[in-house]
Amino acid sequence: MRGLLVVAEVAVSLVLLVGAGLLGRSFLNQTGVSRGFRTDQILTMRMFFAPARYYDDHRRARYLDQILARVRALPGVAAASSAHFLPMVGVVSGSGFHRMDQPEPAPGTGPGADYLIVSPQYFATMGIPFVVGRDFNEHDTYSSEPGIIVNQAFVQKFFHGEDPLGKRLGLDWNIRHGEIIGVTADARQTDLKVDPQPTIFLNQAQSPMYFGALVVRTALPPAAIASAVERAVHAVDPDQAISHIESMEQVLSASMARPRLESVLLGIFAAVALLLAAIGLYGVLAYSVSQRTREIGIRMALGANSQQLVRSIVRDGIGFILAGTLGGLAMALALTRLLTSLLFHISPTDPVTIVAVCCLLLAVGLLASWLPARRAAAVDPVGSLRVE
Repeated sequence: MRGLLVVAEVAVSLVLLVGAGLLGRSFLNQTGVSRGFRTDQILTMRMFFAPARYYDDHRRARYLDQILARVRALPGVAAASSAHFLPMVGVVSGSGFHRMDQPEPAPGTGPGADYLIVSPQYFATMGIPFVVGRDFNEHDTYSSEPGIIVNQAFVQKFFHGEDPLGKRLGLDWNIRHGEIIGVTADARQTDLKVDPQPTIFLNQAQSPMYFGALVVRTALPPAAIASAVERAVHAVDPDQAISHIESMEQVLSASMARPRLESVLLGIFAAVALLLAAIGLYGVLAYSVSQRTREIGIRMALGANSQQLVRSIVRDGIGFILAGTLGGLAMALALTRLLTSLLFHISPTDPVTIVAVCCLLLAVGLLASWLPARRAAAVDPVGSLRVE
């Protein structure tokens, strides 16, 4: 029964260790993936524009332009812009569109894309390079022909082998059409696990929203300039509410909080299970040695050497480890598939992780077996056979 309990402990610890290893490697894969944008030296803050005061589209567009003009004039500000959804907050708008140089599809059957409403300098602020074309500028106003910027994922999917510049798109949005003026490199938007999606960028001055987030690139630490940016906003409207004042690095870190917590918690459980398995194995073997003290004395008196005794004890421990490992592998191959939705760029049956965990269990088992084996090798045969 003691042996079965040790085998069960080893099996459970292997399952937990494999799960922790998979989540840990998945987390590292996320942190190392190319984001497509920079996070250093960027301050962000979110705003909602009161509908009762800024109900008019033209007034709402001009209001945000006035805020950005004041922020860009602050000392230490290299660039400033806005987006109605920041990267890595888990949400983005989406809608349909159609190419105006092709027949319009039936309602509800056309292609779709992500929509992001940004102000001029957004791509420079976020460090997203242009592949071709230009950014929005002061000539792109509410009364001018709407401009559209798309990313490479959009071009590859809908303009494969064609030059998209100058092409016109019909939009299922508050502006009905526009002309493609630029193509940017891909950047992840909702989550590091989600590959860059085909995205249409519209100008805040031409498609104003009721909410948005400022993004400010500064030569100073973001926290050092936050108060000055707040004052610049309130200089335009003293009643403007501001929330979520944080650096872009903090936004990214918050988006990684859940996978970080999952990997840490499962790692703690796995470490506790491994410790319990090691203690159980040591306890079983140590008790066995204490029960076999007289036998060991006889063996040594008849010529058995200490190395033979150590091998015998360690062999028993390795037997427990191998039995638990085989059982644990069967459980792990079945249960780790439940982690598929949590993993990023790694298979739930990743052989490297499984082999590494098996080697770790074997090393811990050897250590837990060697300690009581060393004690057995130190038994005094005369003392163990002496009859009181």
